Amino acid sequence: MADFTQSGGWDHPRSVLGRAVAVLDAFGDTDVSLSVAELVRRVALPKTTVHRMVADLVHLGLLERSGRDVALGVHLFELGCRVPARRRLLETGLSYMQDLYTATREDVVMGVLDGSEVLCIVRVNSHAGRGSGMTEGDRLPAHATALGKALLAFSPRAVVARAIAAGLRPVTPSTIVVPDVLLQELARTCRTGVAYAREEDVVGTVSVAAPILSDGRDVLGALSVSGPARRFEPTRLADAVRVAAVGISRRLGGCSGTRQPWSSVTSVAAAGRSHRRHPVPA
Repeated sequence: MADFTQSGGWDHPRSVLGRAVAVLDAFGDTDVSLSVAELVRRVALPKTTVHRMVADLVHLGLLERSGRDVALGVHLFELGCRVPARRRLLETGLSYMQDLYTATREDVVMGVLDGSEVLCIVRVNSHAGRGSGMTEGDRLPAHATALGKALLAFSPRAVVARAIAAGLRPVTPSTIVVPDVLLQELARTCRTGVAYAREEDVVGTVSVAAPILSDGRDVLGALSVSGPARRFEPTRLADAVRVAAVGISRRLGGCSGTRQPWSSVTSVAAAGRSHRRHPVPA
């Protein structure tokens, strides 16, 4: 890793790759997001160079826009799933996931939203060949999964609008493909704090999920339990999954997962045309 000094900036290679890594390494353990000006100060590179690097890294998914600032991108999580390192979300959530698995003996999965897809970052397995079918690094359309619905329900309107605009692709015959129906489910999830998928991502599998929220009520991830439709009734575990997600949220300094839902496809579509990031009303 490049060596940062408070007065002298980064000691890093002069190559393009070295400079890109220096920009990523400029984020400290407690940094949620940084301005480009702060990145320029930390990496001691010309402003035009940092702007160009940031644009390229955002395009590649290694950084993402957060208002006027930038934050580390979800694609770094995807890469991180291929190495032993665990981020704070994983470290905090794993014990809760293990408790859920011990109590249910069903698949327990944690995921994050990446565009219109949900990315599985960790899974506590049940019996082979059963359950959600997702494992670390796997992706599915968010609208087709309980995890994805929990994430979308607590995301800004514009995120939901982009997911709908990308097309509600059917994964199974039961996948929701009508925007009105999806929005009704997301509104219900806002009110209850849990989302369901009934054979919508995997035939024969049902799931229940709840969001993990930050102290600013931004959605950090979601937690789900899945099992065979022939014997698993997800509503019976809704409280357990919600309590586990709230526990993780609170350990991370966050809050419980309920919100006032938005009202219509029109409002979501209008948000999708906006260049501003509007959160779902609290």
